[in-house]
Amino acid sequence: MKPSRRDRLKPVEYLGFAGGIGIFSALVVLLVIREPVHALIIGGVAFIVSLVVIATLTLVANPPTPEERDEHDEPRGH
Repeated sequence: MKPSRRDRLKPVEYLGFAGGIGIFSALVVLLVIREPVHALIIGGVAFIVSLVVIATLTLVANPPTPEERDEHDEPRGH
């Protein structure tokens, strides 16, 4: 079964949203303390943390259906 276009673009949405949070955080730090190195560090940390939080919340909000669980629980053979 081929994934739909929406399913294929979902990771791009997550990266875009996390990137926006990272850029916003970096700009706030840059405007407040005027240190570009600190702004890059805070922006990177905000990007990574927000990406992990978004992915975790997505997994919790959309648990796999029984059919999807059955597909992944099948023995892989020996």
